[in-house]
Amino acid sequence: MNRVRRLVRRVKRVAPVVFARIQLIGCEVGFSVGTFGVVTLSPRGLIRVGDKVSISGGLIPTKLIAHRGARLEIGPACMLNAGSHYEAHDLITIGRGCLIASAVRITDVEGDRKGPVIIEDDVWIAHGATVLPGVRVGHGSVVSAGSVVVTDVPPHSIVIGNPGRAVPLSLAQKKPA
Repeated sequence: MNRVRRLVRRVKRVAPVVFARIQLIGCEVGFSVGTFGVVTLSPRGLIRVGDKVSISGGLIPTKLIAHRGARLEIGPACMLNAGSHYEAHDLITIGRGCLIASAVRITDVEGDRKGPVIIEDDVWIAHGATVLPGVRVGHGSVVSAGSVVVTDVPPHSIVIGNPGRAVPLSLAQKKPA
């Protein structure tokens, strides 16, 4: 019985990695990348996924799109949630250890706006947020749910609203008396 349990645990750990290799055909995939659910691709350009990345899909699939000549780079130890949409016409870079919630949209072309999108390390982007072209989100920042990021975000800030306004995280945290 213990052998069966160990085998089941091992299959549960390995299955997402195997599915990732199948679902992410045409991409550069790092070590121990896992996909859960439906992930759709359009890798006409370069899609690079770093080590230990987890990509979830759901009723609405997660979409990774790199147009011809474009680069979509996802750093190591990131978690991308279901229904998020990433579309690179030129360059989108997501740093190490980023957490991106469901229904997030990141693109480097929107109407007349064009420009690379750089998301630095340890950034958290909450549900339904949108990051528009030409934006850099600084290290350790948080983008709150439903916010639309239209300008650069300084490191260790929280962005709130549409259009998003950045406030230093130190102002948003309670200080002990």
